[in-house]
Amino acid sequence: MVMTKKTVLITGGSKGIGQGTAKYCLDQGCRVVLLARNLQTLEQTRQEFVDDGHIPDDIHIEAMDMADAEAIMERVPKIEMLQDGLFGLVNNAAFGMIKHVVDYTLDDMETMWQVNMRGPMLMIQACYPFLKQVGGSIVNVGSIADASYFERYSLYGGSKAFLNSFSQHAGKEFGFEGVRI
Repeated sequence: MVMTKKTVLITGGSKGIGQGTAKYCLDQGCRVVLLARNLQTLEQTRQEFVDDGHIPDDIHIEAMDMADAEAIMERVPKIEMLQDGLFGLVNNAAFGMIKHVVDYTLDDMETMWQVNMRGPMLMIQACYPFLKQVGGSIVNVGSIADASYFERYSLYGGSKAFLNSFSQHAGKEFGFEGVRI
């Protein structure tokens, strides 16, 4: 019996926390699926990992905007690396914009909603069958702005507070089905 490596999907996986998480997962012997908006940045990140000695076949990259609901629901379930099950989903991608509360435009609000709240929910829906298949886990990356109140962080902090509350509620549902959040 051939043992398949554990697979972890990371949104916002081409830089910052997402890139660091991907490196850790690769160092632990996992395969990673990295989603981010910019293909060039994803390709650079993948090359950095390969240059560090990681196996190219263990790194799948795909340009995808977490504001694009249709792309999430159509493309994510077709990713080949997920077909044997998904050990971890890391919802890391976020849209951060710091403004006075009265200065946010409708477009600002829509983008914040689409990326920081709807995106993780859709990713969970798209990945759920693969997570359930192996008893995988979901990590929704929060922010200190959720519970510490800073000037001009109202929309961003509120979106992260939503994600935290959503995670707690969803965890009650998923726990009975073998998926941790």
